Amino acid sequence: MAYYPGRRRLDFSRYYRALAIIAVAILLFATATRLTPLQGDMDVSQSAGEGGSALRQVILFLCAGLVLAASRPLINPAGLLRFPLSMIILLGWCVLSLGWAAAPGVSLRRLILTFLVIWSIFRAVDALGYRQFLKILCYCCIAMLIANYLAVLLKPVAAIHLSADSNDPSLLGAWRGIVPHKNITGPVCALTLFLLVFGIGEMPLVVRLGLIAADIFFLIQTNSKTSMALSLTAILGGYIVKNYHPRVRLLVVPGAIVAGCVLAYVIDTYLPSYLSYLGSSQDAFTGRIQIWRILVDYIQDHLMLGAGFASFWAVGDSGPLSHYTSQRWILLQVAEGHNGYLDITAQLGLIGLGLSVLAIFVVPLAKLIFEADLPDRYRALMFAILFFSIGHNVTESSIMATDQFMQFVLMLVIACIEDMRAPWRAIRHANMMRWVRAAGEEFRLAVAAAIGRVNADKDDPR
Repeated sequence: MAYYPGRRRLDFSRYYRALAIIAVAILLFATATRLTPLQGDMDVSQSAGEGGSALRQVILFLCAGLVLAASRPLINPAGLLRFPLSMIILLGWCVLSLGWAAAPGVSLRRLILTFLVIWSIFRAVDALGYRQFLKILCYCCIAMLIANYLAVLLKPVAAIHLSADSNDPSLLGAWRGIVPHKNITGPVCALTLFLLVFGIGEMPLVVRLGLIAADIFFLIQTNSKTSMALSLTAILGGYIVKNYHPRVRLLVVPGAIVAGCVLAYVIDTYLPSYLSYLGSSQDAFTGRIQIWRILVDYIQDHLMLGAGFASFWAVGDSGPLSHYTSQRWILLQVAEGHNGYLDITAQLGLIGLGLSVLAIFVVPLAKLIFEADLPDRYRALMFAILFFSIGHNVTESSIMATDQFMQFVLMLVIACIEDMRAPWRAIRHANMMRWVRAAGEEFRLAVAAAIGRVNADKDDPR
């Protein structure tokens, strides 16, 4: 530096951020399109299943490498494994389940890939910050929306479902764009809608309204009724959360208990007869009832531990599925249970279900509701996405589902909530440490005073 006094110090921070941005864009594209864009009609289970695509595995390792470089591991090595405690416990249970997994080799491979996705998302949020991360995500979703429209206009044969499933007549004519199935396109459009409605990204109001209208139109064309209904309800819930007063959070717990009791009564009273009615039809819920029956039968036999992480579906002829059904279409085509709660219970047992719901839904929602200092707009966005995901898992499976799109979304929500809380958590930690030091000093003075009085009594000649 002495020889070049005018030379500026190089700043590589923007290059590190660029690596994280590239990783986010690749992850979004890979999880949404399954790397099979415009390949014609394919079953949703085939497109969203985990059959072991070598290309997807390479992509996940590439993204992890980019995020690792962006995290600057030599500067902050401790931050590479920073996760919420509830998520650490859940991942630990997944690791333990390898000990009793029906297909331990498959289970281990899928667990490694799942961890790569989760780790990459958390570290990307750390590298970018939740505001910039969500802004980049919004722009990527807009780019995907434009790509979907171009696919429908330029290659409708591949971008629109041209055949109807025997159990799902609504599939015929449904738009999917570059995404392999309309049941994945629906959540992609829903996420785009949430980001735009809650004002993520810097763009003029007219442009934002135009994009919202375009996204809603495409969502309607997907015929994804679940996504449409959940999107509207989630947005309303988000605005309620955005505008509620922090003092109202004291009423949340008793309100949730009352709502839970009412829901339990309704489920116990009406659900058995309704499921019995649906079970009489082979086409009920587009064949999901038949799949759910298999899951329920297996869960009853393996209630506490399950089959091991990701060891139930698509693990070969020796897997547990072959012992519970002989229907060829389920054995050959189905790669998920189309219900996240039943799926995770079949894999990780009742303990795993509790840990999963706690780590992925309950703890993040509690942080959103009870943390008074979070930015209202982002609090509302995170709540809307979580609400959508809770309902989405009733008919699809995305809880700990490796590299599926909604698993990507769930993890980014948890990571963003943790990043949002970081400044206030640091302030509370500093205040607590000050209180501990003050209490320690008072205790030291009190002990010194007591010792002084004892010594004075000893020196007293009386």
